[in-house]
Amino acid sequence: IRLPQRFAALNRLIMRDLNGRTRGPTFYKYTKDQIATYLANPYSYEKNLRNAAIYLYAASSHFRRLIQYFVALSDLSYVVSPYRIDTSTAKASTLGKQYKRTLNILSAMDIKNQFPKILTVCLREDVFFGTMWVTNDNITIQQLPSDYCQISVIEGNVPNVTFDFSYFDSNSEFLEMYPTEFQTKYSLYQNDRTNMKWQELSSPNSFAVKCNNDIMDYSVPPFVGVFRDIYDLEDYRSLKMTKTELENYAML
Repeated sequence: IRLPQRFAALNRLIMRDLNGRTRGPTFYKYTKDQIATYLANPYSYEKNLRNAAIYLYAASSHFRRLIQYFVALSDLSYVVSPYRIDTSTAKASTLGKQYKRTLNILSAMDIKNQFPKILTVCLREDVFFGTMWVTNDNITIQQLPSDYCQISVIEGNVPNVTFDFSYFDSNSEFLEMYPTEFQTKYSLYQNDRTNMKWQELSSPNSFAVKCNNDIMDYSVPPFVGVFRDIYDLEDYRSLKMTKTELENYAML
């Protein structure tokens, strides 16, 4: 797939409009009781649990270091070796071309740079939803908005992405920043907003990577069990600061 113009646009993707036209996400600290409620029904509250994880990743250095530690455990090195090759009939020239083609693809994906970002999202939120931009010499993975993505099909043991195209109703300015498939399927959605709201994206161009792959119906942040403990730590820190302020006031 050769998309030089659109790929150039992706390389210059505007993340923020400082004049105020781009809306940014807003997160806030849930209470410990709210977290307990969400955990009792993760299927209905997966968005809330995901937002809680994103908030803690930004607000808690302890939680952020925990995620970064596990991401850094792998140096993402890889070894390419022939598989299911009949050595009695295989031609050395053909095998060499296939081997070089595989190496070129892996090099174009820039695994050591792109994959840590995927691992970070997986360990923080449980699922990374992505789509690929492919040119002759580069493969760029673009993250999709998790709130508008679901897993409904598994193909070749890889989860496929089903996308909610109502996303572009309020984010139409970003439509040009997505591959052509999104524009085509958004047109289908505009013609039938009831039956074409959720559409499966073509694989392998779009894919999902799930950390808790034993739970496919909904996402659960892998470290959700420590959320309330982190809140206790923050509460203790606030209590300690209050105690110090009172002691300083008493000294005055």
